[in-house]
This record gives sequence, C-alpha cells and structure tokens, in this order.
Amino acid sequence: MKPYQTAEIRNVALLGQAGSGKTSLLEAIAFETGVIKRKGTIEDGTTLSDIESEEIAHHRSTTMTMTTVPIDGGKLNLFDTPGSSDFIGEVIPAITGSELVVLTVSATDNLGPDVERLWRLAEEAKIPVVLFITKLDRENADFERTVDAIRTSLTSRISLIDIPLGNETSLRGVADVLFETTVTYDSGSKSIGQIPRDLEAKEHEEHEHLVEDVIEEDDALMERYLEGEEPNPDTVETLLAERFRARKVFPVICGSSTKQIGIDILVKYLLEIGVAPKEEGRAKDLLAQVLKTYIDPYLGKISLVKIFKGALIPDETCFNIRRQAPEKIHTVFQKVGKDISNLTSACEGDIVFVSKQVNLSTSDTLASSLDQAPLPEIALPLSTYSVVVTAENKADDEKLFSTLLKISEEEPVLSVKREARSHRIVCSGLGDTHISNVLEKVSRRAKVSASFQTPEIEYLETIEKSARAEGKYKKQSGGHGQYGVVDLVVEPLARGQGFEFIDEIVGGAIPRNFIPAVEKGVVEAMESGGPNGYPVVDVKVRLVDGKYHPVDSSEMSFKVAGALGFRTAISNANPVVLEPVAHVYVTVPIRYQGDVLGDLSSKRAQVLGTQNDHEDLVTVQALVPEAELSGYTLHLRSITGGRASFSATRHGYQALPNKPK
Repeated sequence: MKPYQTAEIRNVALLGQAGSGKTSLLEAIAFETGVIKRKGTIEDGTTLSDIESEEIAHHRSTTMTMTTVPIDGGKLNLFDTPGSSDFIGEVIPAITGSELVVLTVSATDNLGPDVERLWRLAEEAKIPVVLFITKLDRENADFERTVDAIRTSLTSRISLIDIPLGNETSLRGVADVLFETTVTYDSGSKSIGQIPRDLEAKEHEEHEHLVEDVIEEDDALMERYLEGEEPNPDTVETLLAERFRARKVFPVICGSSTKQIGIDILVKYLLEIGVAPKEEGRAKDLLAQVLKTYIDPYLGKISLVKIFKGALIPDETCFNIRRQAPEKIHTVFQKVGKDISNLTSACEGDIVFVSKQVNLSTSDTLASSLDQAPLPEIALPLSTYSVVVTAENKADDEKLFSTLLKISEEEPVLSVKREARSHRIVCSGLGDTHISNVLEKVSRRAKVSASFQTPEIEYLETIEKSARAEGKYKKQSGGHGQYGVVDLVVEPLARGQGFEFIDEIVGGAIPRNFIPAVEKGVVEAMESGGPNGYPVVDVKVRLVDGKYHPVDSSEMSFKVAGALGFRTAISNANPVVLEPVAHVYVTVPIRYQGDVLGDLSSKRAQVLGTQNDHEDLVTVQALVPEAELSGYTLHLRSITGGRASFSATRHGYQALPNKPK
C-alpha cells in the first residue's frame, strides 16, 4: 500500500442505530472503489466488518472495526460501529479517531433513541456530520418522512444534496440538487440526464434551499443571488465545504447500498468536503494513542493506533507514557477485512494497526520521549449493569475469570473482579445484551459455559452506642487446656473511620505477647459478621482488662476470647445495618424529567439538584441506595424510551431503615 500524506486521509466514523445499514454501506463503498470485487452480506456473514462469530450469528455489529479503503486522490479509514446502546463503548473510540461522521438513517424505520444519542456524541465532539439515508429500495421506504424526522429529532440545518428517482423497488437513481441533473444507475453503469418534469418543482425547491443555506453568510453573493444571479455550482460546493466543516450545515445524501445507488456521490463528498486530520506543521516528535485493543487468535494482541503527531515507524522505539517505559514498535499494518498490508511508516493523522505490543492498552499514549504530556484518556462510559457470573462447572471458575479479564482488555467498559467475601466473579457492563455477548465470547474462546444473575448488595453493620462485655474461653481436655479472659469496650466511630483497637491493659492482667491475638480475634469476628450477618465497620475496641493462666493460656485462647467478647459487646450496642449508597447522575430529555424524578423518589433517593446540559437535556443528581438500582439500566430505558443514560459511583453508606430480608 502506497504511503499517503496527511491531507489525503479521511478518518470517517460510520454511526447509526442498529439495522440502519452501516456495515452494508461500508461494503458498498469498498465495492465502489474497487477494493473488493464482490460484496459480502450480513446474512451470509461475509462482510468486511463483521469478523466476530457472535456478530455473524446474530447479524449485528458488536465490535468497532476499521477498514482502509484506498481511492484516487486519497484513502478512507472507515470505522464500522455497533448501533445498540449496550455497545456504545465501541462507538466512542471511533469518534475519538475521526474527523468526520457519516450517520446512516434507514428510510424504512423510525428514528430511535440510539440515533439521538449518537447525534449528541458527534455534537459533543464537534465533528461534522453527513447524513446518508439508506434502504430507499426497500418496501415501505419513505424519503420525505425520513427527512422530516431528521429535521424534527436531530437538526433543522440540513441541506439535501440529492433526492431519489423512484421509490422502493422502482428506485433507479438520484437527482443531483446542486448541479440539477439526474444520475441513473443500471447494472453497474450510470448515466447523467435531465430532471424529469414530475420532479422539477421539488428539485428546484431543494436547490434554492441548498444555495440559500450555503451562501447566507456571504453578503455580496447573497445580494447578487436575490437580484437573480445564480451562483456557480463550484462556488456553492466550496462554500458548502466551509459551512459543513464548521457544523453550520449538515448535508443529506440518499441511496441504496444494495443497488450501489448514490455511493459514488457519498465517496466524492467525503473526499471533497470532508475534513483531513489536523497537521502540526513540521512536528517530528511522535504523539499517538491506542484507540482499541483486539485479541486475535493468530496474531495475538493487536492495537489500533491514531497518530496525532509525527510518524510511526516499524522497528523504532518510542515510549509508553502510562507505563513510563520504552515500547519498540514491531509490525505496522492496515486491514481490509482479514487481509493485511504491512507499512514501512505511517504519517501524522493516519490510523494503523500494530501487533505484538503486549504492554499496550486502550487509551495509552505513545510518544518520542517520556517528558511529553499524555493525550487525554478516551472518555468511555462507566459500567452501570453489574451481575454475578457463575461457571456451570465449578472446576472452570478460574478459567472463566482469566478469560473475562482478557476480554476486558479488548473492552475497557467491562469491569471484572471478585467479591472480597464470597470470591464470586462480578462483571459490570452496559446492559444485559452486552454481558450476554461477553459470555458468548467466553464460551467460544475458552469452551466454558456460564450464566449471570443479580449480585447481592454489600451490606455492612455498625453500632450506635458503647457497650462492655467479657469474653471468656475455657477448655480442659487433659494435659494443657485453653484459658483466656478479656474485658472489652466497643464504641461507635464516625462513618468511614473503619476500625481502631486500643490496648489499655495495666498491671500485666494479660501478657503483652497475647495482646495481638486478642486484636486478631476481634478483626476476624468483625469480618465474619455481626448480629445481622454482615461485616462490622466503624468501631473502636478498647481492651481494658482480662485474666490469664500461666499454663493453659495461649494465643489461640485469647484470639477466641477476643472474638467472643466482641460479639457479645456489639449485640448490646444497638447494632444497625448499613446499606451502600450511590451518587447517581441521570441525563435525560427534559420531557422525561418528571418521570425520572418521580421514579427516583420511589427508590428512596435524595435528589441533590438538576442542571441543564443542553437545550433538550437535563442531568439529575441524586443519592440512591444501591439496592434500589438493581436493574436500573434496563428500567431507565423503559421509562424514557431508551433516551436517558446514567452513571453511578459509590458515595458511602447509610443506616438501613429496615433490616433486609
């Protein structure tokens, strides 16, 4: 593959709700540009993008992939992304690596909440967006309805670049609104013609809208236009590019990936008005970031890297800023499906794969020297859906855990840990579909079958007043016996203070060498649970007196005595159960704010406030008992039509009004 200059590169993220045609569009672009000679299909599992077995089996993308498409005058690095909100963690790295978004909108489906969420992500990243209306050759396709939905749900600042000739199975081409000609496609060939009479009025109306939208900020041009002078189409196209790059206009192109209609027009506009990566002049120092990590069964660990400055060259050494360690780059390559092309270098702005970099992780910064500032970490969503994962065969438990950890390297939004007390495996992701997909990968890669269920809440116990008790352990069974007596006082500590042990023994009531055993017995009793069966926290224990026997006393006897005395004391100190509380941020369209607030109130939430983040969005902050958040990811989708999102972090503990069952 020939080397490219930064100005020739277009990094493009294909976004859209599930089933809107992103994967088929990438296939059509690769076919249009001659990269492939035959298009694959999602149904057959033969597309360039869907390479995971789970994607092929379910006919949906679950992993972000990148395909490089060389074309005359440059190349496209195309990200194909999942459309479901459960896999939004795969979308954000694609946006991070792109300067341009193509948002696919199906002409046969309604605009769902996922489209609105993807639109907001592009808006937050300040990336220009081209909208491509797909599936116009399908039954029930409706171009006008789709355009109206875009204007209503996304933005009114759209400009139609073309409109369809025909509809559904009769779709045969498009009318070019800018140049006021038609492009008709027939069996791989295309012809240019005149606008049909039945479409003249509609085409002329959209032509006027396009011209006015583009020239409205050029006073001189607008004045001549109002006087009847039509701007040159090339001038309009130049101004369109400027306004598009400034996100003041969003072009709408239409077509069919199946019939290859409009694909050439999309490619043309991606090259001509699309944004090239930003150049840093003559910067020689390397600055690059890992966008995504893959585990390939043959190549091992692969990292997808965006070069922000300098060049990435095989066999040269750079530095991993996170690890503060050198990183020798091995193979640098690009991919079209499973086909690999090795590169001798990759320039600023390019996105490439590197292999065998075992120490690289997603978001890592590669630089020429250790004193360079790292790039900001990719802002991945926090995991909000937690489950306990159990292997069907207990003997596979460790194999299950290690496989999940490997998958979490590929999917940083997946959190994997073991519970401290039960040692069960807890996985946190973005929804039940996400977790199910992960377990399918486990089954395929490690041949381990597993299931998941809601985790138990991590309750604790503490005390509300002081109490004193004696712990006595006496046992005689022939020979040396066991004897130890302790006198303990327990007192409450402030929330979050943990545990404090104070030795107040005087006069040798307990020999000094047995004191640590008393403390150990107390600690073990705290961990094993108080009267309600939960670990005890925030307690001060004072050892004030005791008795020993010169022959029968031992560390064991005082350890047991300490545990017995502690259990007796806290039972008399008003023990209470503590429940974990989460600090929750719910971002929701304003029209659903009342529903969300009412629902939070029913969950014993303490609402801290609201903040308007957008003209149509509000963020609600609240403290919510974690027991009330079980299944909240799915519940929130239900009450808001999938249009809300939330994050939650552990805030602390509070007394539980009633003991849990």
